[in-house]
Parts: sequence; C-alpha cells; structure tokens
Amino acid sequence: VDQQVFALNQGTGRGHLAVNPAAPASEALETSPPGGTAPTLPFRLYYPEGFVGNNISTYVPILNPNSQPATVFVIARWEGSGARDQVIGTLTIGANSRSGLTLLTPDLLGGGNAPVNRDATPYAVEIRSDRPVAATFSYYDTSPALTGGQSSSLGEAFTSRVSSTWSFGRVLKGQGNTDFILFYNTSESLTKVTTTLYPKNGGAAPFEFTFDLQPLRRGGLSINAIIADNFGRAVPDGEYAALVSASGGAPIVAALSHYNSVDRVAETSIGTPGAGSVSGVIPEGQVGQGDATEVVSVLNTTVGTPATVNLSFIFANGSTYRTSVTAPARSVVTLDVNSLPGFNDVGRGQPYATFFQSNVPVTVNVPTTAFDDQLDTATAERGFSQWAFAEGFRPADGSGHPGVREYLRLFNPGLTQTTVEITMAYDNGVASETFRRTLEPRQVLQLEVDTLVTGFRRGISVWFGINVKSQSPIVAYMAHIDRFFPG
Repeated sequence: VDQQVFALNQGTGRGHLAVNPAAPASEALETSPPGGTAPTLPFRLYYPEGFVGNNISTYVPILNPNSQPATVFVIARWEGSGARDQVIGTLTIGANSRSGLTLLTPDLLGGGNAPVNRDATPYAVEIRSDRPVAATFSYYDTSPALTGGQSSSLGEAFTSRVSSTWSFGRVLKGQGNTDFILFYNTSESLTKVTTTLYPKNGGAAPFEFTFDLQPLRRGGLSINAIIADNFGRAVPDGEYAALVSASGGAPIVAALSHYNSVDRVAETSIGTPGAGSVSGVIPEGQVGQGDATEVVSVLNTTVGTPATVNLSFIFANGSTYRTSVTAPARSVVTLDVNSLPGFNDVGRGQPYATFFQSNVPVTVNVPTTAFDDQLDTATAERGFSQWAFAEGFRPADGSGHPGVREYLRLFNPGLTQTTVEITMAYDNGVASETFRRTLEPRQVLQLEVDTLVTGFRRGISVWFGINVKSQSPIVAYMAHIDRFFPG
C-alpha cells in the first residue's frame, strides 16, 4: 500500500490510482521492434482465445455504454517465444455507441495487413479503457477439420474477472470431440498452472497436469493430446469436468473452446471463477423448442462430501419444473434434460432459465445444441443491475442476407418486480434507442432483438451493442446466430 500511495503522490500511479485516468502513466511492452508502450488505463477486459490461420476471421466489437466517450487500447499477448506483446488497436468510442476492430481475415492475412499476423500462433487479447466497456470475441473458421466438414464459429463476452482458480462443468476427450482449455496470465510473474480432470460419476481418481505459464502470456491444454497425467496414468476418452489452479494465488483467466465433428458444432465459454458456488443461474435453455438437446453437468470438487443439487427450470410462462441430482465428492455427473419425464408438458416449448441450489459449492454448465449450433454460457452466481453486450447485427430488409437470429433473455431472481431499461447503441453514428420492460419476481423474459430495431434502421444494415440496466439485480444473456456463416 505504501508503494501505491508513493506512486500516486509522484504522479506515476496506475489504473484507478492515476492522477488523470485519461492520461495515465505508460508501461513498457515486449514488442518487436522494441520500444512499445501501453497506457495503464483503469479498466481491463480479457479473453484467452485467439489463433492465426488463413481460414480464420476474427473480430472484436466493443460497446461504450457510458454517457461520455471512451478511450480504448487493445493488446495481443502471444503464446510461445518471440515478442510477447503487440498493440493491435487504439480507439475512441463515442458515448452510447459501438465500434470495434477486425483482427484477422484471410484477405488481410494474405495481403500482409492483418493486425494479428503471426501465422499458426495462438494469442490472448487484453483490452484497456478509461471507462467501463463491453467486448465480444467473435471467431469464424472455414476449416472443416474439427467440425466434420462444417465451418465453425465461436463467440463469447470478454471478462473483467481474474482468479487463481477456474472451473468447467463439462470437458470432453475423444469420441468426435476436440476441447482446448486456454489460460492467460494477467500477472507479471511466472506461475504454475495445474489442471485437474474429474471423471464422470467418480469412476477413477482425478487426473492432474501441471505446466509453467509465463508472465502476461497465453497458454493452453489440448485435451485430446493428453496421453498421461503427472503420475504417468493413462487418461481414457470420455466425459470430465476440470478445475484450473494457479500457484501462489496468481490472477489468471481461463476459457474452454469445444469442437464436435459428429454434431458439427463449436462453442467457446469463459470458466466459472473459483470452485463453484452454492447457488446460481444459467439463463440459456431451449429444450422443447425444435430439436434442441441439453445436458446439465455438475462438478463437485469437495473431498468427502456429496453434493445434493436442486434444479429449478423456470419457464417464460411462469411454470417451473423441479428435480435434483447428487454428485459424489471429486466427480462430475450429468443430467439429460430431454429425458426428464413430463418436462415438455410443463414448459410447453417455452424458453427457460435454470436455477440451482446446493449444500456445497458446485460448478454447473448447461451446454445446449440448438439452431444447428452449440450455445453455452457461464453460470451467474449473482445478479447485477447492469449488463452489456457488444455483438449485434441486423441485415437490411431486402438485402438477401439469409438471416440473423438474436434474442435477449432476462431473469429476475428477486422477490419484487423490477423495471429494466434496454438501450440499443449503434455503430456508424446511428442514433441509439431505449426501451423499458417490467420483470415480475422470478420471471424469465425473452425478447427477440429484431423487434428492438425500429424505423429507418430496418432499411439499412446495422451493427449494435445492447446495454441493459435494472432497478434491482437481474441476470441477462444474449444469443447471436448468423445464418450467413453456418456453424
């Protein structure tokens, strides 16, 4: 603390301790050529996924939900050897508007103009800003190698949260699956990262894998490439869950990218900080709508204590389906939602959220296959009064575009009614528009985003972000399915 106070008094404080957050001190980067610097802006977002290839397109849309302009600085942190850092963009984003960066397309890479241009090299992305912003990692891959001849797309919100421990309720090895657990070390010190795989139903002792993660670098673990763990035990194909831990309490970020060549789908999702929680909400749920399939995965990392997890599927029509599962200590169990007796009779094809309560902390994931794609989202262990989403697109009427399906799902976990304000913030100077909706206690509300694009905006192709504010804490989720790019 004394060092931070001294830096503040000397005018060299970083982040929130900068004398003028709009003109903070700079820090040296490991760039090529040497000499690169980055401002120590107070707000930071991270996503540990990124790869350069001639079949890949990658975009980072960024939303400024504030009433003042935001200065944004974007850095690539490269895996492996060579210069660690690369400044890939600086932006000033107007108040209540959306902008962003194109990091990579096949044409840009072929012409030598891609902001990220180290072929066949993984990276993480760090975003710094002088005001809070929201960003999405949008990744499109036309290579059919991992998804059975289908192109694949990945999308997930950047996170501001760092933790020394992250958990994932479902990790798959083999059997048509290709999973990667990806890490980014946000600290300036080397740390050891241990990944523990917990077998389904506790059929064997957990498997452990440890490696060094360099300061401010990305690293990763290819699950299919694992042959044996730290103790030389063979790791069979099958269903697992994972706990990722960094030594010394080092702050890292972890995500999972999943590809399936049988269902020909892909998705990426940020992990759950820590080893889980005793309650939480997963706002995505589609079973009963079309041919959707869904599995609830529950990870219990405790030693000696089984987890009794009560699940409530809360439907938009106000009805609730309740069931429970028991997860033995140090294992993961799964529940096939499609097999639950009478589930569709209760929900009648309505969208829903999944609320859980447990006697011990657990990690719950609910991956859903729907709309010829896979949908997944991190568990919300608590509600917030503001949520922001940066990825939104509506093609112009009559443009010939095959269509975009986007929906916004809101859940009120409280016991009182709340009013929600939804602002559509556009790119390219298009004026924003705000709508209000009322959420009853424990209500799930799904809004088709297309209905929130009004007037002249329907006659032009528009890119936008969505800012959601509520009188009391809620949980919000946005899905984006673009038919122009299958997968």
